[in-house]
Amino acid sequence: MQNEVEMLSRGIKNNSGGTMAIGFVILLVGILAIGSPLVTGASITIMIGAVLLLAGIAKGLYAQKTRQGQSAYVIAGIIIVAGLVMMFQTNIAMATMSILLAVYFFISAAFETLVAFQLRPERSGYIIMFNGFVSLLFCLIVFLFSPLSEVWVIGLFIGIQLIIFGLSLLALVFSARKYEN
Repeated sequence: MQNEVEMLSRGIKNNSGGTMAIGFVILLVGILAIGSPLVTGASITIMIGAVLLLAGIAKGLYAQKTRQGQSAYVIAGIIIVAGLVMMFQTNIAMATMSILLAVYFFISAAFETLVAFQLRPERSGYIIMFNGFVSLLFCLIVFLFSPLSEVWVIGLFIGIQLIIFGLSLLALVFSARKYEN
C-alpha cells in the first residue's frame, strides 16, 4: 500500500504541470455545466440515447447472427426504443432520469447515515454523515423543485461533480508540491 502511495505521489510530482492543467480544464467545464445545466443535461441524455440505440442495433444483429429466439429481438427492440426516446424526447428522458436520481440519492443518504452511526466513535463517521446529508439535500432539491428541476438537475449535478473533481486534482498537485520540498 505504501509503495502505491509513493508511486502515485511521484507520478503527480513528475506530471504536476499536466495534472494542474487537466484540473483547471475540468474545473472550467464544471463551471460551464452549472452555467448551462439544461444544455449539459440534454447533451448527456442524447449521448446516452445514442449509446443505447447502437447497443440495441448490435444486440439485434447478434441475435440474428446467432439465431436467438424472439425474446432477443424484443430486448433489442426495447433498447432501440429507449435510445430513440432519450435522443428525441429529451424532456421525458431527463424527467425520468431525475426521478431515478432522486431515488438513488435517497437510498444513498439512508445507507450513508446508517454507516455513519455505526462508525460514530471514529472521526470518519462524521464525514460519511456529511455525505449522507448532501445526498439527502440533493434528493430534496430534485423533489421540491419538480417538475422544474427535471430539466436542469442532471446538468447541475454533473457540473458539481466536475468542479469537485477538478479541485481535487488541483489539491493533489499542491499537496505533492508541498511535500516535495
